[in-house]
Amino acid sequence: AVVSTQSTGTGVRPIHDAVLHDHVEIAELLLAAGADPKLPTFSGKLPSDFCRSEAMSELLNKYIAKLTKPGGTPPGWGTECMIELSELPHMPVYKLALDGPEEKNYYLLTDLIARLNISRSTFSQNYPAFKTYKMKWKDFAKLLGKSPFFVHPERLPSQMCEFIELNDDANRILNIRTEVFEP
Repeated sequence: AVVSTQSTGTGVRPIHDAVLHDHVEIAELLLAAGADPKLPTFSGKLPSDFCRSEAMSELLNKYIAKLTKPGGTPPGWGTECMIELSELPHMPVYKLALDGPEEKNYYLLTDLIARLNISRSTFSQNYPAFKTYKMKWKDFAKLLGKSPFFVHPERLPSQMCEFIELNDDANRILNIRTEVFEP
């Protein structure tokens, strides 16, 4: 998942930064989206090496304990690692099962149109071939975690959010290149 992208100079990942700065809710978001708390920096430091609070230590310990149980793979974890290559800030990617039982990577449509600086209707007119997938905001928030950080205050729980599958066409219009690495 893109949430495990590392800095080219230090190997620091977003989860390391969240732990270092004691942003428990952000760490929770990253873990729910598939960040791996067992991946070290280039100097061998794990996210747990940066813990500054009991709450953060507890979060990481519970999450890692989940991994050691049979069948305890957290959502969004797999054998592949996707790295986004772009000059722009990273686009969040969500691994979801929206079109059948298989999980795929999706962009949130609101993020995509914000990056393109166009309206929803302009997107539909200019890119009619893109299929959108819908999910209730409250269901999406449940998949990501229980924190209020995940729910946009302007959205009502009954409203829908839309997704576009991450594919070459979506990346082309965003001027993003992704590489998938499998061990």
